[in-house]
Amino acid sequence: MDYDLFSRFSDDSQRLNTNSSILGNTLERERISPYNINQNLNYYLTINDNNILSLEVQHVLKQEDPVYNAILENGNTSSGIFTNTAQILGFDTNVLQYNVSQDQKIASNQLDAKVDHYLILNNKANLNFTAGTILSRQSYNSDLLQRLDNGTVFTPTPQDEGLATSNVTDYDFSDFYLGTYLRLRSGKFTFTPGLSLHQYKNSNSQSGNISFDQRFTQLFPDLEVRFQIKKSESLTFNYRVQNQFTDVTRLASSLVMNTYNSFQFGEPSLVNGVSQNVSLLYNSFNLFNNINVFVRAAYATNSDPVRSLTSFDNIIRTSTFFNSPFTDENANAFGRIQKTIGKVRLSANGSLSQSKFNQIIQGSPSLNKSFTRSIIPSISTIFRDAPNFRISYRNGVTDNNQGGRLTKFYRNSIDGSIDAYIKKKFTFSTDYSYTTQRSEINSVDFQTLNTSVKYRKDKDSKWEFELRGTNLLNIDSQVQNTSNNISVFSSETFIQPRFVTFRFIYSL
Repeated sequence: MDYDLFSRFSDDSQRLNTNSSILGNTLERERISPYNINQNLNYYLTINDNNILSLEVQHVLKQEDPVYNAILENGNTSSGIFTNTAQILGFDTNVLQYNVSQDQKIASNQLDAKVDHYLILNNKANLNFTAGTILSRQSYNSDLLQRLDNGTVFTPTPQDEGLATSNVTDYDFSDFYLGTYLRLRSGKFTFTPGLSLHQYKNSNSQSGNISFDQRFTQLFPDLEVRFQIKKSESLTFNYRVQNQFTDVTRLASSLVMNTYNSFQFGEPSLVNGVSQNVSLLYNSFNLFNNINVFVRAAYATNSDPVRSLTSFDNIIRTSTFFNSPFTDENANAFGRIQKTIGKVRLSANGSLSQSKFNQIIQGSPSLNKSFTRSIIPSISTIFRDAPNFRISYRNGVTDNNQGGRLTKFYRNSIDGSIDAYIKKKFTFSTDYSYTTQRSEINSVDFQTLNTSVKYRKDKDSKWEFELRGTNLLNIDSQVQNTSNNISVFSSETFIQPRFVTFRFIYSL
């Protein structure tokens, strides 16, 4: 089974953005200081030749406390775009600038435990009985505050009485399951059919009041068929059904400010979606001609998926979530072929992906379609002592149909790297990339160059010295054209200027 209970987790980071928009000058600050504690226990017991037991336990504690702060010019003194939204959300509009902070605290506690019993029937068949549980609890605390011009803190009250700017949401989830799987070999075929029975409990409370409580039982089938064509060549078919649950941030009914022009509030009554997945995998490795082939094709449907319901007030976007009555689809294929000739390795990767999903924008249903294709040929060397290089070329095209609006992105890039081991003391490495992008928005190019030289007297030396140069071409920023489920946009990422550092490592 597949669960998305901890999707909002990131590394320690702090970011400060300053930009100009049609809202006027905007200052954004983001800060996050999470932690993640992961504990695992694995135990295996061989009772006899025909009975094997295994125990797997995992306990995860996560917490993050993102803080977002935006300072916007008051729309009354500029274009007036934000004023209507500020009034609807309950902000004090009698200020020179909107100083808004969004404080969040997300705590997650999950226990996964599973016991497996393997019963060996004979050399061609065995049974696997499994019993397990997933217990999860998430707590989400959010506060949206406004700091007035005189420094006092103001708590806004939205015009919609169903919205709150402060809220504590607790989300409890449990899954108790039993499964039975048969593994049977017949000639070149291996069949692995299975059934799993799940008892679910799914509930959440908003500020101490129970908002949603659901209990249900489901039986899921799955099947794997493996055809061993040759010893190093196989074809595998897989079918499985999965439940997909959302996380607490989409259940919390409180108002959340994601960015200065994007707000969201959750829906406590969201239920799970059910996906059906079919895949076909081909794998071959020929030792005689050194050709390795890997191909995978997959198709998935998702019923009752959680999708967004979005509305706009000019460029200000407000979103909530709902279970879509429409079925979403995704089909993709990936292939790789690799051949080694002496110390030279040739390879080519190719991929295709097509998807469609439904959402609601400005009260109207919208069917989004996307089709992406790419090919990446490359050549590299695999010398033991001589310098090695790698050169690859990427060509990709993405077509988007966002409910009648068609966009197309072209992306081409060349990447190269060199690694050299000189006289068993020096290691020289450099990498370079050049990328071009074209779309209806604009055409941009971008290149990077990094180099480093390391020195270690011998392999037993405890000291290592390195001279590293980063962004040697002194590129200021990277512009990327892209699209999401509701918009097409161009974004710019600013890069640290060229700098050279000297580093040393002492190994204890």
